[in-house]
Amino acid sequence: YLEMQFYQMLPTTMSDLQDRFQKKPYGWREIDIAAVVARLIYDQKVTIKYGGTTIQPNDLKLPDMLRKKSEIGKTTISKRQVVSIQKIRTVRDFLRDFFDEMDVPQDEDGLINHIVEKFEGELEHYNALLSRYDGHHYPDQDKVKQAIDLVKDVLSQKKDNTALIQRIIDQEDALYDMHDDLQAIEEFFKTRVNLFDSAVMYERELKVDLDYIDKNEDASQALDQIHQITMIPTSGKFMYERIPELNEHISKLKNSHDKMLDAKREELLEIIRQCMKEIHNLAGDNSAARNVSNTADNFFTQKKQQIASYQTLALLDGLVPPI
Repeated sequence: YLEMQFYQMLPTTMSDLQDRFQKKPYGWREIDIAAVVARLIYDQKVTIKYGGTTIQPNDLKLPDMLRKKSEIGKTTISKRQVVSIQKIRTVRDFLRDFFDEMDVPQDEDGLINHIVEKFEGELEHYNALLSRYDGHHYPDQDKVKQAIDLVKDVLSQKKDNTALIQRIIDQEDALYDMHDDLQAIEEFFKTRVNLFDSAVMYERELKVDLDYIDKNEDASQALDQIHQITMIPTSGKFMYERIPELNEHISKLKNSHDKMLDAKREELLEIIRQCMKEIHNLAGDNSAARNVSNTADNFFTQKKQQIASYQTLALLDGLVPPI
């Protein structure tokens, strides 16, 4: 009966089957009709759809769709258009290679469930990956977004077994390209993002000292290399392989900058020494002047603490006028 309906392109609901086979000459019970349909579903000979969505055999609501009065009119059943063995083999080979797995179901329904489960997992993973870009300027965010769109495109066909299989075959090259593009991104977030963040933060902290750094060849070259490596190109490929170089350039810049800080601190401490010496000499043994001298001592002690704590040349230079 279902074959006849299929070739005549007539829709058939579970309600149609119940009405037809409960009447003469069959006279079957409702539960028997549902049981026969359940066997056909298990043998993958028919397709069940509810609201246009293909229902998988493991759906917990399936028994209601086969028997419940309020559901059988919305449940359509048709002779299954079997996916070709060649297409199933092609998709199984792809899944084994793409997900690096061996245990891929051979039957159509099992394969469909496996595909949906795998790609929904991929979608969740890529969404989590995209969330790591929040508040940061990391490379290749557009590639992660494209990966999400591609996986959504595949999953958009999950309502129809044949369409889902065909969509994977059609998008096979795009999926492989996506996988290759994301390998560098995955490795970046796994092992290199902390070094990248450190370099970006250090470069940002030293912006106030650019005028000083420009006068120091070693520091200037190191800062320029850090900027080149961490800069996100507007077009072209980001050079992930250069990120390990940041360790050397950060160390070189820090050494040069620390020497400049030490020299500036010595300069300021010498100014303070001269000021204190002059104030003490002028105060002499005069008690009133000694009070002023003590106030100055407290002031300069505070400035010495600031000199020791400040980590930029610009802030240190800012101490000269009040001293």
